[in-house]
Amino acid sequence: MMIAFKVKALICQVKISHLRRHLLFATTNHRCRHTKSNSNKLLSYRPPDWASHLQMIPLLKVKLFQPFTPIHKWSLPDIPDDIDIYIKRDDMTGSVLSGNKVRKLEFLLGEALATGCQAVITCGGVQSNHCRTTAVAAKQLGIETHLLLRARSENLSETGCHGNMLLNSLMGASMYLVPIKAQEKTDLEPRMQRLADRLQEEKGIKAYSIPIGGSNVVGLHGYLCGWQELLEQGVTDRFDDVILTVGSGGTAAGVAIGNFLTGSHLRVHAFAVCVINNYVNVMMIAFKVKALICQVKINHLKGHLLLATTNRRCRHTKSNSNKLLSYRPPDWAGHLQMIPLVKVKLFQPFTPIHKWSLPNIPDDIDIYIKRDDMTGSVLSGNKNLSETGCHGNMLLNSLMGASMYLVPIKAQEKTDLEPRMQQLADRLQ
Repeated sequence: MMIAFKVKALICQVKISHLRRHLLFATTNHRCRHTKSNSNKLLSYRPPDWASHLQMIPLLKVKLFQPFTPIHKWSLPDIPDDIDIYIKRDDMTGSVLSGNKVRKLEFLLGEALATGCQAVITCGGVQSNHCRTTAVAAKQLGIETHLLLRARSENLSETGCHGNMLLNSLMGASMYLVPIKAQEKTDLEPRMQRLADRLQEEKGIKAYSIPIGGSNVVGLHGYLCGWQELLEQGVTDRFDDVILTVGSGGTAAGVAIGNFLTGSHLRVHAFAVCVINNYVNVMMIAFKVKALICQVKINHLKGHLLLATTNRRCRHTKSNSNKLLSYRPPDWAGHLQMIPLVKVKLFQPFTPIHKWSLPNIPDDIDIYIKRDDMTGSVLSGNKNLSETGCHGNMLLNSLMGASMYLVPIKAQEKTDLEPRMQQLADRLQ
């Protein structure tokens, strides 16, 4: 109400109710009718024209994410002045807690639904992002999830329930710990098959198995489409090199195949983040779909894998995405006072509204969520920092080079924080 008073905005029809110590604001009491939609239905799939000659093309997929994630300029220290670095914001795909992993899962889970499977089985490390993504996406589709997770201990109480383990648990995924050195072909795949057989025998459930990272000829199309998306965003006109990490090889295979088949001048560099044989996986996927990748050079640099599909260079382009922009409020807010005149561009507007599946909701009520986690904002007197630790947002703040000042937890904004901020501003001046 204080903010509303300052800008001379009158708020009526405000009702405040205290409900289990949470504050509920309602600015209207009108109800609108519920609408039903099936956002998870199977969609037909046609690959990009330049990939239409490949073999083993999936016919169907499901809708799991928002395509055309933006490309933002990225500021990093110690970069030469004649080099600009940009980042493809696949943390803004809109899939809950999932990022870029859903590009492959659109096709993998599409095939699972198309073949009548009621469960999916996949595998990875105990904190695998792929496994977490599969659990979240499968939950949205109403599919059971079973995860084989490589861990140092096969005792769940010793492994703990935090990070992705906690999220898997919240999604209702069944988790099975296996030895940390378990190999995919000789150990994990046989275990997954035995689990699929058991689900069929004991529960009458048909299960669909997904390899580590979702990297196979089906998941490949997630990043063939991803490459087409990059082309439509003008990367060939704006950039010299594309850099990505490679784990199980599916993303690198899609980008490398797309880069070659489209005759791009771009150089693709894939830096290995795990010890599996990335090169073999990339080439095996390409071989299965009859895609020829040439001009591939593999170099090991301090344990990293460098994958380059071309050696030509193009000119760098400069842009200033952080310039000041004039601001005009919406027409219905034009009468307010203290309106700012300028702003900077920091996020992508028009974040989507997605249907949200929650338990124990009546059938005649639909719940939707405005996905402002997809705005695109990066990862949206000192006390002893060593006691506080450097993890989570504290770690991210540190990586961004932010100066951090710890204050008492009960510090009040008006009487303590604002004076401290003013003192700091004076000191900086």
